[in-house]
Amino acid sequence: MANGIKNGIQAISVGMKEKEFDETEASQAYADFIKGNFVKTTIEPNFNLSKLDELLLHFDQPFSDTSLIPVYYLSKLARKGTKVIIGGDGGDELFNGYSFMNLSYKLSENRLVEFCFKIVKIFHRLYPSNLKRKLNRLNSVIGKDISTATFNINSWIPIDTEYNSKSIFKYDTKEVVEYNNRFLKEKAESKAGKIIRYNFRKVMLSDYLRKTDMMSMLNSLEWRVPLLDEDLCNLAFSYSFSKKSTLMKTKIPLRKLHAKFFQGIGSNLSKKGFRMPLDVYLTFEEKRSIIKIISTENSYIQKYIENDYLVFLCDQFLKYTAMHLIERSAVYQRIIVLYSLQLWYNQYAKK
Repeated sequence: MANGIKNGIQAISVGMKEKEFDETEASQAYADFIKGNFVKTTIEPNFNLSKLDELLLHFDQPFSDTSLIPVYYLSKLARKGTKVIIGGDGGDELFNGYSFMNLSYKLSENRLVEFCFKIVKIFHRLYPSNLKRKLNRLNSVIGKDISTATFNINSWIPIDTEYNSKSIFKYDTKEVVEYNNRFLKEKAESKAGKIIRYNFRKVMLSDYLRKTDMMSMLNSLEWRVPLLDEDLCNLAFSYSFSKKSTLMKTKIPLRKLHAKFFQGIGSNLSKKGFRMPLDVYLTFEEKRSIIKIISTENSYIQKYIENDYLVFLCDQFLKYTAMHLIERSAVYQRIIVLYSLQLWYNQYAKK
């Protein structure tokens, strides 16, 4: 039994249709270890396009992190038994829990790695599909300045995304990098400091905390985040980047504590986002409805995205086949980015 953990803690989790996205077995193991009461909920059968629209519009701004959906159902279940819950937000940002933080640190602005990568790319055609996609993803970080690297690694649609050997964007992406760079130049910091501050102050505030805040409030629930305690944050910021993570291991201090109190159960598990496989939960007709909204000739999206890429993306959303070009999760995430923007425009900005 972990020291200081009382019996009977209510533990809840959201199950997914596909094993790749489902973490309820791990949740059950933790609940059993602390002798907690484990309750599981599922997203089906009442999730549909109307529910997705309701949740997206609740943000009053474009928002496209699909994990908002399981967070909503998690909050809905929790509200049946309490008015306040404790979330783990902040642990990854404070202790380098995301692999992309380490990739940005090691690979951006690194001329030696950039040179080696150019040699590797010579044999690009010989690699299997999954490796090709990973190399394309790394290409958006390796050798890039820290501003471009942090933007690309945190974006579902990196600014150098191409289709048929040309940019998919109809605008000058340099403006995006310059805006991002102004944020990073607010203070004179090391590369590691910029990466940490970008993820802590921008990504977490604009995405993760906003998501949990909006979805919990929709269910009249208070979502508290004890890991963001000021003293704990200051302690985490005092650690050097390399003491918190390496390319092979993230959240080193937290994993050591976890192993101590949970006897190693799950202490070395890899990071798994609270992702929602949107393409599985929507019907074919609902997918077509989304496609119709984002790909009409006068859609807001058409001003920014090249039509041939939009057609490709929509085709893959209906039936995923281009494994050598794009990852399945990137398809539905990019679709929801565009759909959320168009939905918001239609609701609030369209004259």
